[in-house]
Amino acid sequence: MKCPCTQRRASPPGVDANDRHLEPHRRRRLRCGSVGGPVSQRLTLLVVCLAAVSCREPVVPEQYFPPGAVPLDPVPTVYATWWGETEECSRRTGNFGSVRFYVVPGVDGWSAGSGFIEGAWVESGNRITVGELRAMRARVLRHEMLHAILQRGDHPAEYFQTRCGWLIAR
Repeated sequence: MKCPCTQRRASPPGVDANDRHLEPHRRRRLRCGSVGGPVSQRLTLLVVCLAAVSCREPVVPEQYFPPGAVPLDPVPTVYATWWGETEECSRRTGNFGSVRFYVVPGVDGWSAGSGFIEGAWVESGNRITVGELRAMRARVLRHEMLHAILQRGDHPAEYFQTRCGWLIAR
C-alpha cells in the first residue's frame, strides 16, 4: 500500500520535503503503543487476511461455484453441530436447512479471483462449496457457515475476529 502522503505537493517555505513526508508518520508513531494505533490496526488486518484464506474478497459467484462441483449428499451430521457453534459465537441465527452444500471432487480448493480458496459461500442458492479434501475441516466449514448465517460475503471484524475468530481462524 502506498503512503497517502506521497502525493506531489509543494512543501511550505523552509520545510524540507522529507520532513513534510515523515511528519504524519512521526505523529502516528506516538500512538503505536495504544489500543487502536497503527500496530494494532496492522495486526487486526493480518488476522482478517488469515481468517479469509478460505474465501477472498467478493468476486463473481461462478468463480466461487466452480465447474465440477457436486452436491454433498448426505451432508455429514457434524455440520449441524458446527452450524450451532457458529450461531453461538456470532450470536446470530440462520436456517441450516436452507444451505446447500457442494464439494469439488478430489481437490483441496480451486483458483478464484485473486487466489486459491478452500471453500466459499455464494448467496445465490445459499450454497457452501468446499474442496473435497477439506469437507471435514471444521474451521473451513464454520468460516463459510458464518458467511451463510450473516448472509454476506465480506468479513466484518466484529464477527470474523472478535466474536468467532477463535473458532474459524486457521
